[in-house]
Amino acid sequence: MQATVQLGQDQYGNYVIQHVVEQGKPHERDAVYDRLFPHIVVLSQNKFASNVVEKMLLHCTAAQRGAIVEEFLRQPSRRWADGLCYMTVWFACITQLRAVTQQLLLLLATH
Repeated sequence: MQATVQLGQDQYGNYVIQHVVEQGKPHERDAVYDRLFPHIVVLSQNKFASNVVEKMLLHCTAAQRGAIVEEFLRQPSRRWADGLCYMTVWFACITQLRAVTQQLLLLLATH
């Protein structure tokens, strides 16, 4: 699991990580999540790793999905300009529409 971030960004290795996220046992998915979460926004900007992030949004727990969405919402203006990141945020919004809507309303209220 030490090379998870590198594999996620690799042209072929990302398929391995996607497979673990889709087919792995809950503790294996949690291990992948724990390794990738600190890099989630940067990974969403990578051609290959963005696919891994999308699989995580589909197959992780609701709490993990919410944490990913919150991480994107923490830095919207700086990161969303990247096309891949934007698509991943859009995908996150679809999978977590209600929570994202509430977070966006809070964000707008404070600015």
